[in-house]
Amino acid sequence: MVYHLNPNTDNIREARSIIIIKELLNKGAFIHAHDPKSIENMQKIFPNITYVDKPAKIDRHKRRNNHYHRMVRI
Repeated sequence: MVYHLNPNTDNIREARSIIIIKELLNKGAFIHAHDPKSIENMQKIFPNITYVDKPAKIDRHKRRNNHYHRMVRI
Protein backbone atom coordinates (compact mmCIF):
# COMPACT_ATOMS: atom_id res chain seq x y z
CA MET A 1 0.00 0.00 0.00
CA VAL A 2 1.33 3.42 -0.90
CA TYR A 3 0.44 5.90 1.78
CA HIS A 4 1.75 9.24 0.55
CA LEU A 5 -0.43 11.62 -1.37
CA ASN A 6 2.11 12.92 -3.87
CA PRO A 7 4.60 10.70 -5.73
CA ASN A 8 8.24 10.85 -4.62
CA THR A 9 7.46 12.69 -1.38
CA ASP A 10 6.91 11.74 2.24
CA ASN A 11 3.78 13.92 2.47
CA ILE A 12 0.99 11.82 4.00
CA ARG A 13 -1.40 14.68 4.79
CA GLU A 14 -4.90 13.81 3.56
CA ALA A 15 -3.71 10.43 2.27
CA ARG A 16 -6.69 8.09 1.85
CA SER A 17 -4.54 5.18 2.94
CA ILE A 18 -4.68 6.49 6.52
CA ILE A 19 -8.46 6.06 6.54
CA ILE A 20 -8.16 2.60 4.98
CA ILE A 21 -5.50 1.46 7.45
CA LYS A 22 -7.58 2.69 10.41
CA GLU A 23 -10.62 0.80 9.13
CA LEU A 24 -8.61 -2.38 8.53
CA LEU A 25 -7.08 -2.20 12.00
CA ASN A 26 -10.55 -1.71 13.52
CA LYS A 27 -11.59 -4.93 11.76
CA GLY A 28 -8.63 -6.83 13.20
CA ALA A 29 -6.33 -6.79 10.18
CA PHE A 30 -2.59 -7.22 10.42
CA ILE A 31 -0.98 -4.56 8.25
CA HIS A 32 2.33 -5.14 6.45
CA ALA A 33 3.32 -2.00 4.60
CA HIS A 34 6.02 -0.83 2.22
CA ASP A 35 6.68 2.73 1.19
CA PRO A 36 10.25 3.87 1.80
CA LYS A 37 9.46 7.56 1.24
CA SER A 38 6.97 7.90 4.07
CA ILE A 39 7.68 5.10 6.56
CA GLU A 40 8.88 7.53 9.25
CA ASN A 41 5.75 9.67 9.00
CA MET A 42 3.44 6.65 9.02
CA GLN A 43 5.19 5.17 12.06
CA LYS A 44 4.18 8.28 13.99
CA ILE A 45 0.51 7.54 13.24
CA PHE A 46 0.64 3.73 13.20
CA PRO A 47 3.55 2.54 15.37
CA ASN A 48 2.16 -0.99 15.69
CA ILE A 49 1.94 -2.08 12.06
CA THR A 50 4.77 -3.93 10.30
CA TYR A 51 6.87 -1.89 7.89
CA VAL A 52 9.25 -3.50 5.41
CA ASP A 53 11.91 -1.96 3.21
CA LYS A 54 11.25 -4.27 0.23
CA PRO A 55 7.88 -5.53 -1.09
CA ALA A 56 9.26 -9.08 -1.37
CA LYS A 57 9.54 -9.18 2.42
CA ILE A 58 5.78 -8.77 2.72
CA ASP A 59 5.26 -11.95 0.72
CA ARG A 60 7.83 -13.88 2.76
CA HIS A 61 6.30 -12.67 6.02
CA LYS A 62 2.74 -13.65 5.09
CA ARG A 63 3.82 -17.24 4.45
CA ARG A 64 5.11 -17.49 8.01
CA ASN A 65 2.09 -15.76 9.50
CA ASN A 66 -0.62 -18.03 10.91
CA HIS A 67 -3.19 -15.28 10.31
CA TYR A 68 -2.67 -15.05 6.54
CA HIS A 69 -6.16 -16.43 5.86
CA ARG A 70 -7.63 -13.53 7.88
CA MET A 71 -5.57 -10.98 5.97
CA VAL A 72 -6.91 -12.29 2.68
CA ARG A 73 -10.54 -12.25 3.86
CA ILE A 74 -10.45 -8.65 5.05
